[in-house]
Formats: sequence, structure tokens, C-alpha cells
Amino acid sequence: EDNVRAFTDIGDAGEYPEEASTNGNHQTELSSECADRIWDIIDASNSVPSECHMRYYGWLGSLPNLSWIYENHVPRSEFRAASLQNDLARKCRIFPFPTNDDFELDSITATSKTKEQGEQTNGEASSAPHFTTPGGTAVWGTFAYTVSSAAYHSLINQLQNDVGAMLWKGKRMRAYQAKPVDKILPRHVLSKFGQESVHIPDRVAFVRGAMLGSLLHPQWEEGFCRSTERQYKLSCRGEAVSSSVPQNSSESTNDSDVWDHVWLTNEERQIVNHRKKSGRWVQKGDIAKIMQEASNSYWSGGFVKSSRGLERVIRLVTIAVMTSFLSLGGDLYLHALLPSVFAFNIPIHNRCKRRNPMHMSSRAPEYERKRDKLGKVPIISRTIPVEINGLTGLSGKGEAERANGSAGNGIKRLDVTVWEMDKPSDLIQEWWSIDESERNARVGDPFGVVMWPGSILASEELMRQHYSSPDESPITNAEVLVLGAGTGVEAQTAALLGAKTVIATDINPLTLKLLEHGAKVDDRIGNTVEAKFFDLFSDQALPACDILIAADVLYNSDLAKQVGRRLHEAIVQSFEEGRP
Repeated sequence: EDNVRAFTDIGDAGEYPEEASTNGNHQTELSSECADRIWDIIDASNSVPSECHMRYYGWLGSLPNLSWIYENHVPRSEFRAASLQNDLARKCRIFPFPTNDDFELDSITATSKTKEQGEQTNGEASSAPHFTTPGGTAVWGTFAYTVSSAAYHSLINQLQNDVGAMLWKGKRMRAYQAKPVDKILPRHVLSKFGQESVHIPDRVAFVRGAMLGSLLHPQWEEGFCRSTERQYKLSCRGEAVSSSVPQNSSESTNDSDVWDHVWLTNEERQIVNHRKKSGRWVQKGDIAKIMQEASNSYWSGGFVKSSRGLERVIRLVTIAVMTSFLSLGGDLYLHALLPSVFAFNIPIHNRCKRRNPMHMSSRAPEYERKRDKLGKVPIISRTIPVEINGLTGLSGKGEAERANGSAGNGIKRLDVTVWEMDKPSDLIQEWWSIDESERNARVGDPFGVVMWPGSILASEELMRQHYSSPDESPITNAEVLVLGAGTGVEAQTAALLGAKTVIATDINPLTLKLLEHGAKVDDRIGNTVEAKFFDLFSDQALPACDILIAADVLYNSDLAKQVGRRLHEAIVQSFEEGRP
């Protein structure tokens, strides 16, 4: 689930001009806030005496637990090291994972009390549980973390030999369910490496997105948002936090400033803005309806009236100009002036109506995702805008640009649509549960059934070489080979840029079917892309090519070494065949 949002320190969302925005988030003035926080956490963690086997970068807790953690647990239990500099300690404090023993120090029972919220949401009482006392799992919602190699292998070994460690069953549940991994990991690490082996920062680098609408716990969404706001306020420890919630809101006016400092999607930003104005959180399914109603009211009401008033003002100005020229005997000037004046006067009302901010396109639009099936396997589309900028004065690329799209102003963009497995977790879970010696024979490498970001970088490089070449593009009429092509972003990009043939290879039959399906349904590609099974570890020679692409294929040491051998093979082959 795409639930992680990074700190960008963008300040007030309204400070930056409209043309500087990207996907509704004003990123022209982005800082390295998230990276700075990550390094602060790493430096602080490395400075403490206990060895770290699991480090958190983003976490949450219930409102009572957060208050207890920051006011009781952190001051009492934070790691202190003589080597920790004062300025670093002020930025980030590291504390151990709180357990039931820590609760008992403050006479808190292990189970926290809840009550049903009485808030009214769209006329209905919310069923979201509201915690009134600390207790239970002190830290939940762990969505950004790293584990040591020793902890990772220890956990995998345990789960492979005891699959029951992944399951749980409540008193009223009919069947077992899989435990969330963020519950399994810390408990295993603590039991294996000791109570101080899990390091948690008081100042996180990531937060959970606003009102995600998770299928696992939709009734908790408002609680997640409130906890995110409270955590930000507590982590500031006296720093100024600006007011972002109306005074009539039931929430503290200092809690929600966090949303102005993290990257959010367009939809999430609309939800947050609605929250600031009304004091209420709404679900993702409701915000579109609310914005549409507001838009209809806006354009059918006050603004239309004001734009008509503006028309009347312009007509008066036009009449005044005409009168001045007539009084000066400027008939010739009047005839020359009238067309331009009325060209501006007549369409202004329509132009104002078209500039509905709810319908204005952005630089990175959110594309509709389509669903289909490959046999019995549910699949879903993903459209990626492959984009480069800063290229000016290009020639010889007009035909490809017209065929494939350009954003203008030196920005070149291709929209590439690939298909992914809709729910890859089952396949990946099966792969992890099988002994390493049998994995490829039984399942195959499962990681190619979704798009990886390296394919976008490789595609951008292809576009850069295509458009920056002073002569004929090296991509045009080239024979392209893609190793570990996955869903085929770079393969499709090469085809759209004019490659003669593209051989896209992978080891997983399902990945090859996804790749083939994506190329087949795109009318622009035709028969250029061929999906082909190829095992990098086999004795089979590489297919001949002019351009070889290998993106995101270095995720284990054996594979990385073999990719290096294959690249060397390709270089030698190119010399022997006289290819450039």
C-alpha cells in the first residue's frame, strides 16, 4: 500500500506560484528535509552504545500512547552517549522500543481502554475506536524502517521453519490471519537481540498519508491523521507550530501544521484543505463529491456574477476609450482599436469559467488505472510519464515529438503504460516461504511483476540520448536488448523513440506475459517489442544488439556479478561484430 509521505519542508502550500506546482505539491522550493532527518536519525542511532538491529524512520501510536511516550518514556529511557553532540541531541533523540514493562513503571495496564467516538461525520456517528488511556501496543503503524542483515536472516529462518509465527487468531475470529510485518519484526528482533536492539527516533522522517482509505482498517483513518498531527507537535518540543485548523474546530489549532510540510497527492491535499476550512476529516470517496459541489456553487454563483461585473467595467472602459478617440477625431484609430478591444471583452466570461482550478491539468497528472486479467491473474495498468527537461534548440525530432507527445518549454515527455500484477504480495510471500534451492523452479523471481523506479531512470536516459543527439538519434532503427525487463517501461520507451526491434528478456513467465500484454494493447508500439525468456545464469549467448539496458537488476550479489559478466560479454561481442 502506497502509504508513506516524506517531509519536504515546503512551507505554506499557498506561498508558491501556480506554475511552480507539480501534482498539486509546490516543489520548486523543496529542501532536503527528509534526507536531513534520515541522516540525523542514523547519526544519533550510531552514536549510542547499544547495537542497532532495527531502526525506525516513521511510526505512529494512539494519542494517549504518544503523550506517554514523549512525556514519560523518552525522558526516562532515551539512549545517552558521551559522543552525542548537543546539537545532534536537540535534532533527534533515540529511545528503545517501549514494552509492557515500561508501561508498568507508570502503573499502566497492558490493554488500553477505548470508547466509540461520538463525532458526527456527514450525519452519521463514526465507528472509529477512540483510545482514552495508554496501553496495548505502544508503537504501531511502523511504515519506514531498516533491519540489520543478522536480524533479517534470523527472521527469515524463523518464518521458514515456523510459519505459525506469522499467524494470529482473536477470540471472536473464525479463522487465522497473517500478522502485519511491522508487528512481527520488532518482537522478533527484541527477543533475539535484546531490549535495546530496536532504535526509535522522536523526530520521524516520514508520515502516513492523510485518509488513505485502507481496506485493512478504514475506520482508523481519522485516528491516524490525529496521531500524525499530535506526534508532529510533540516532536517539535517547543518549536513554533503555526495554526492550520479553524478556531471552531474540536482539535487543537496547533496540531495539523505537519500537512504543510510533507508531500501529498492532489486528493490528499484537497482533503487537508477541506479539514482546515471545516474542521472535519472526510474519506477519499467523499472529497471528489464535496469539491464538485463547491465548484458548481462557485461557478454558478458568486464568481460568475463578479466576472459579469468585470465585463461591465470593461465595456465602460471601452466606451470611454471610444469617446476619447471620437472627441479627438480619431476615426481611423477607432476602427483599428475596436477589433482588439472587443476580442478581449467578449470571451472574458467564458475564459474565467474555464479556469476552474479543480479541472486544470498539472505537470504530472494522475492517470486512471485499468483492470484486466491474464488468465485467472488480476492485473492493473500503470501509466508513467517519462520526462526530461532543459533541452532546447533540438532539431530533427519533430515527427517523433508529434507522435508521442511533448509538454513544451523544453520539456519532452512520453506516457508509457505498463501492466502489473494487481496483488503481488501473495506471490512474493510464497517465494519467501520456499527454500532458496527450489524458488526459481517452483515460483520464479517474483519481483518483475511490478514496475521498479530504475526503469524510469533508464527510460529518461534513452530520451536524453534521443533528443540531445545533434545528428540522427542513436535509438532510431537500433536493435535494443533489455535484461530483466520486468513490466517493460524502458522497452516501450525505446520502441516509442523509434527502435527497430526491442528484445525484452526476463526469467519469470508471468512477467513476460505482463510485458507482452502491455506492448500489445498500445497501438503506438506495433510489433516492435518481443518478450523473450532469458536466464542470465545460463550458457546461452546474449542476443545481438546495438543498445543494452539493465535497470534494477542488481538486488543481490550473485545477480550483480552475473550482470557484470553479461555486460562484458556484450562489449566483446560488439567489437567482434563491428557494432558501435
